[in-house]
Amino acid sequence: MRLINRVAATCILLLASAAYAERVGINFTSTESDKSTLKADDKAGIDHTSQKHWNNLTVDGDDPNGHQNTGRKAVIKDSLGKDVKSMSVSVKATEHTQVFPSIGADWGFKEGNLTLVSGHVAPQPSITISGIPYKRYDVYVYLAAGAQAGVGSVTISLGKNAKGDLDKNTTYFYSVKWNDGAFAEAEALTLDDANNGGAANVVRFKGNTASAIVLDVDGKLGGGWSGVAAVQIVELADPKPEKKK
Repeated sequence: MRLINRVAATCILLLASAAYAERVGINFTSTESDKSTLKADDKAGIDHTSQKHWNNLTVDGDDPNGHQNTGRKAVIKDSLGKDVKSMSVSVKATEHTQVFPSIGADWGFKEGNLTLVSGHVAPQPSITISGIPYKRYDVYVYLAAGAQAGVGSVTISLGKNAKGDLDKNTTYFYSVKWNDGAFAEAEALTLDDANNGGAANVVRFKGNTASAIVLDVDGKLGGGWSGVAAVQIVELADPKPEKKK
């Protein structure tokens, strides 16, 4: 009986381990305020995938027009504080866009989530994440805006020389506005749907497999300027094989 119990306990532990999803979080900050910088033990993120050990990244804002501003994080840690040696993150403006480090409104958030949304890069950053070590993963893009709110879009594409699958919906539209300090996933696939829908301050791209991705954001589609407060890469457990009939 004891042997059976031990075997059962071992199986439970193995199943729990297999279902565990690792994650990496990138928090965009501003030199205007240290209130946008997360400490290692600060927990933040949407409830079901919140984490500690966010990687803080500040964009260089030397270009007053925002066309040459860039930022890079070459040493990345996961949610357990361990180095993910293969990963790097960079953010820049494209040829005809702008990127600035900014401070957003609080939108009712508190504690770690308030810090997470306080700093953001706006309004049209291009974010490249390379060396993603997970076989399958979701991408969470956290949006922020100033007091005038903002409507925008996020598009995912393959990184340079990367192969793999991306969410079948490669563009989502969002609307950052009052939601009583809660995250809400965007479902709008058109600008009209975003304008006519409720608050949506997180874009989620599901079931990706590529080792490198690019996230292009346009935070100038309505209202004031909006931008990206953070990006989170969340590993997905391998799907359970179907039982034979």
